[in-house]
Amino acid sequence: MLETDGLGEITAEELYENGVRVSVPHLQAQDVKRVYYSGDIKRVVNYPDGYLLDIPRDWEPDFTMGSVWTRYRNDGVTLVATKEEQIYRYYGTAEAYIENIFQYITTETYRKVNRVEVLGEENFEQADGYKVHVRKMHLMECDDTVKSFYTYVIAHNGVSPCVQLMFKAVDNRDFSPVYRSLRVIPVRGKGVDTVTYPCRDNPSWNDKTRAFYHSLRERKKVLWGIFAGNLDTGSLEEAIPALEKKIAHKFPLISSYTEMDWNFPLDEARQLTREGRILQYTHHFSRWTEEVGMGKEAPILDIYRGKKDDDLRRIARQIAQYGEPMLFRVNNEMNSDWTCWAAHNAMLDPEIFTDTWIRMYRIFEEEGANANCIWEWNPNADFSVPRANWNEIRTYMPGPEYVHAIGLTYYNFGSDTLWDSFDQLYGPMDRYYGTYFRDWPWIIGEFACSDTQTPSRKSRWIAEMFDSLATGNYPNIKAAVWFSCNDYDSDGNIVHLLLLDESEDTCKEFREGLARTQ
Repeated sequence: MLETDGLGEITAEELYENGVRVSVPHLQAQDVKRVYYSGDIKRVVNYPDGYLLDIPRDWEPDFTMGSVWTRYRNDGVTLVATKEEQIYRYYGTAEAYIENIFQYITTETYRKVNRVEVLGEENFEQADGYKVHVRKMHLMECDDTVKSFYTYVIAHNGVSPCVQLMFKAVDNRDFSPVYRSLRVIPVRGKGVDTVTYPCRDNPSWNDKTRAFYHSLRERKKVLWGIFAGNLDTGSLEEAIPALEKKIAHKFPLISSYTEMDWNFPLDEARQLTREGRILQYTHHFSRWTEEVGMGKEAPILDIYRGKKDDDLRRIARQIAQYGEPMLFRVNNEMNSDWTCWAAHNAMLDPEIFTDTWIRMYRIFEEEGANANCIWEWNPNADFSVPRANWNEIRTYMPGPEYVHAIGLTYYNFGSDTLWDSFDQLYGPMDRYYGTYFRDWPWIIGEFACSDTQTPSRKSRWIAEMFDSLATGNYPNIKAAVWFSCNDYDSDGNIVHLLLLDESEDTCKEFREGLARTQ
């Protein structure tokens, strides 16, 4: 078929190359898209993603993240379109992929506790042999201005890359004329990004916070941190001093976690300040209950609805009262299938994460908490789960005006068949994040090594970790926090031995590593 078939009279045409509108085509362009105007619609031909689509004339395209997605918007609608070429590798079939991504948000339990309704489901086959799966859902109890009506469309033929569309709108409108116009075409070229992520100061910082941030950016040696239990559990009195005695090192960075309905540990934080330490404080949009989790309650949805602003203001005021510099890490490992604030558990929509982050940031600004908060954005690893472009790491980026440090996380959960060195874990991460965030300070927000099979390997891993950091191959890593608490299953059995002081050998290697590198 011709790309203009069925359009009628074409009244205008636009050409985009590498995300930018041009008047004359260039042969060297990798990323080419055409837009044809006819009547009250325009046809987008996206060659790198392999589709053409008829959309209303007033939907404006956003091609700035061409390697990941294209967005089309007007005041009441957002359409995110992606090419999904990884799914056969990781899921085997398109049907298995569809089952995977919808496994949580379509269940009766999820829908009941999160006030979500299913509006319809449709399956049809196009003339070109592509099967199209459509689901419509509604996130209820939202304000009229919130885009809470979702339509998901996946077109696949079992061989070629899938094309996936997610419409979200402020009302329950019919998008079938748009998605029924979808045609998959041969892929040509490669998507190119034009979006940039400049690192910048926050003008709201107080002098202490600004000074600490600049000292962090300029560091040549890693600032070491530890998590050995939350501050309000007495870790500063027992667990941390006992560990530091074994390591012969006072950790300058102390990590602690909080849930939505907890208070800021002001007294303990002030003790940290008196001891000359910095706090990394991780805030989760969650509650410490079995009712919250994948396929269960997703508290982030009520924040998206605007129903938890009082909780956000309460914690903001408490942090403002503290007033000392701190790393403020929000909803880490969001690009996953195990955190309840992940898109996999929040309407398959990473924009819920970014919108709630920005909402919290603005409330902190209003309450004065941003004077001492360095906001740390901390995905997991260098890839996302589910493996799909709609869930790519940077779809969770709120924007450089709301973020000040890049967090990294990857654990070596060792076993007989799986063992990754520090370089094997963090080398790919350095290449990925370095492409977009090379000017930023990076913080390993949490990590550790576990080996339940051959404990001596853990001490060797620690020694090799320090050797890797000493090579200068990771100049952006300014701080690193060892997560020194074991993981347990529901029966109380240890799954991962993460304690830094697991043995005298692990303590010895950490001591010697510090001596070599500090």
